[in-house]
Order: sequence, then structure tokens, then C-alpha cells
Amino acid sequence: MRYTAYCAGEGLRSLSTAALWATHTEAGVVTDASLSAREQGVRPGLTIQSAKALLRDLECIPETDALPGGMDVVLQTVADQTPWVEWIDPDTCWFQLSGKHPPLRELRTILQRLEQALTPQQRVCAGFAETPDLARTLVEWSRVERVPGALYWRVGRQLWLLSPELAKQVRHRGKVARPVADAVRPPQLDWLKRLPILAFWPVSESVRLRLLSLGVHRLGELASVPAAYLQRQFGPDAWHWSEWLRSVPTGSVRVNYPPLQTQVEWAAALGEAVRSAQLPDILETLAKQAADVLYQRETGALQVELEWETECGVQTVHRSAKQPLVGEVQICAALQETLQTALPALTDERLERVRLTARSLRPLRGVQQSLGVDLGGPPSERLYLDGRKDPPDGPDLLQRLLHLVNHRFPGTLALGLRPTFRELRLQAFQSAHALEPRWG
Repeated sequence: MRYTAYCAGEGLRSLSTAALWATHTEAGVVTDASLSAREQGVRPGLTIQSAKALLRDLECIPETDALPGGMDVVLQTVADQTPWVEWIDPDTCWFQLSGKHPPLRELRTILQRLEQALTPQQRVCAGFAETPDLARTLVEWSRVERVPGALYWRVGRQLWLLSPELAKQVRHRGKVARPVADAVRPPQLDWLKRLPILAFWPVSESVRLRLLSLGVHRLGELASVPAAYLQRQFGPDAWHWSEWLRSVPTGSVRVNYPPLQTQVEWAAALGEAVRSAQLPDILETLAKQAADVLYQRETGALQVELEWETECGVQTVHRSAKQPLVGEVQICAALQETLQTALPALTDERLERVRLTARSLRPLRGVQQSLGVDLGGPPSERLYLDGRKDPPDGPDLLQRLLHLVNHRFPGTLALGLRPTFRELRLQAFQSAHALEPRWG
């Protein structure tokens, strides 16, 4: 069995040796801060001007699009122990450890190595549970209040949380009573009923505040609210929330570290080098090939690089993006502006080889959550609008898909046959003929 750890870091976006520092975006919003700065009130979300007002000696570090140095240290340390690692964002990651029993010794070893590798102004909080969703729930819950029944351990500065169900196994040396029938609820769901709504991470902050205004303070209180009322207030996604009370939230870890790269290349035949003016056309061809590979892997690239070789040497242009680049158009657009500045200097040169590389690949996640819950994942994770576990038949499936898509993008899809051009022309001719005056 694979057990999952969800790591949320503090102070990982910089390797600065200063005691007081903060990283910020171009808009001047703080994204991370050292432990010493956090203790004195600097928090992500503050403006950098407010942070400077709190701490005059604060070192301000502009944020970059590359993998943060602290998170890279965490990922390298974890990857030495397990191959199942997923980098989520600059502050968080998932990893899994396998074993017949909870591999607590292996997790402790990882945290001890992180204690030595990270600076004194950095730390991670690791939630360890049976599934990825439960592991993240532990960390989000601990930010609001102490998780009842969970075990809290410290390895130096690093914090370690063990889920209530695994904590029972530790206390009873693995001798935990199991349910005797399927009708009996698994014990690991009991502690989820006390989850604060403010820590219910699958929904946005605005939805959590709306639930609080309705008097729902704990996840278990959702069972007392009529399902039809929740659907009217929050849409079809509300059905997914109650699924947390009926079955164990699972989730999955999609391995993306060490970062993969996709590389495609064009090479001229011997003695048949082409003019440099054809470089944009070659770029389009290579971008289409790279986009096909990315599509098959369901990934996008945060960095793209174009390298070409002429008789005068090798030149390179590269571009980083904040959102994963997907498709031929996005890849070409990312490199086109930089490439146009380099083309005038290549008028008399001939191309012998061109290589396009897509780096820092990230898994793509669906925009429409309802479709992902409805159609993606194993059958145990699927939930349909009418609450059934079995997929509906053809007409019901089509109606549901129309509702989900049009709810997010109004007027996008419609049922019916689209007339051809000839049918439209015939209708226009008949309409015009019917309006002609008839003289007797």
C-alpha cells in the first residue's frame, strides 16, 4: 500500500541567508517570507510596502518563474527516497511511500535530511495519511485549529502530522479493529465530520464564507442541509461535497519530478542547408510535433527553448511562462517575439540544425471540475448529478454534459441538427420568394 505525505513549505521561495526577507510579485504582493519575518507579522498577501513598514531591514526579493531553490532542495531530498513525487506549486508537493505498514521510519529520515539541507529560515509541514486528499486535509486543518486525534511530532523545525486512523495503528501497534460489514462506516471518516468549513480546501474561499453565513461550520453539518437546496445555491458541484461524508476521499499523485523535457529536432541533409529566413516555418513544424507529444502526456511546458546551428555557430533563445504552454500556437507565440529580434542578424547564414526543447513539464488539470469528477478517475470517485453511482444511459448523459458545460459557459452547446449551407440557401430563397408581391 502507498501512503501519501503532503508537504507545505514556508520560506522555500528563496535561498537567502538573511534573517528577514520576503519575495514579491511584479504587482508588489508578498508571496513568501522567512520564518523570522513571519514571526513579526509579514504574511503572504500583504503588499510589499506594508511589509517594509513592519520591518525596516526587510530584504525584498522579486519572484521568478523558475523552480524556487528551497522547493528544489525538498524535491531532491524526497526523490532520493521515493520515485512517486509530484510538485504542485512553489510551496507544496506530494510524495508517496509504500509499505505493508505505515513507513514512519522512512518519513522521519526524510524530515531529518530536510532539517540539515534547509536553511534556518525554512521549514515544511508534512501531513501523512492514507490518501492524497486526506494528507492535504490534515495540513489545511492544522492551519485553522489542532486536528483532534492526530499525532503531532517535530523533527527540528519540521512539523509532522499523522492522521487519526494511522495514529490509532501507532498507539495499538497495528491492532486496529476493522468494520465487520460494508454497512458500517470506516472509522477514518468520523474525524472528517469535524473538519472546519474554513479548512475545506476543495472549494474556494468565497464558497466557504457563504457556507458559514448559512450556519454550516463543520463538514458533518452538510448532511443536515437538503441536497436540493445546496444544488440551487452552489450548483452541481455541491453533490461532490457530500461524497466526502460517504466514502474516503482519494485523489492521485501524478509524478512530475525530476522534471521531464520534450525535445524535437530538424536537421538539413548533407550539403543542403537552408536559408535563415525559413526559421519561423521550421519553428511551426517543430512546435506542432512538440505539441502532439505534450498532448499525449497530458502536460504543458513552463519553459521553451529554440536552438539553431549555422556555419557561424550555435544560437539559442528561450522563454519562460507562468502558465503551462499547450498547443502549437502557444509555443510559437512564446518564442516569436524573441526570434524576430534575432532574425535580422541571420540574413546571410544558412541553417544546418534546429532543435526545440520544452522543459519544466507540468500536468494539466481540467477547468471544469464537474466534468472531471463526473467522467474522470476510477468508478469509486465518480459522482453523478442524481446521486447514483451507475453511469446514466445515452440521453441522460448528453443532457448532463450540456448542463455542466452551459452552466460554466452559457450558450456554448445546444441540441439539434445544424443545417448545411445548401439547406440555408434554399430556406433563404424560399423566404424571399414568399415575400415577392403577386400581381393579378
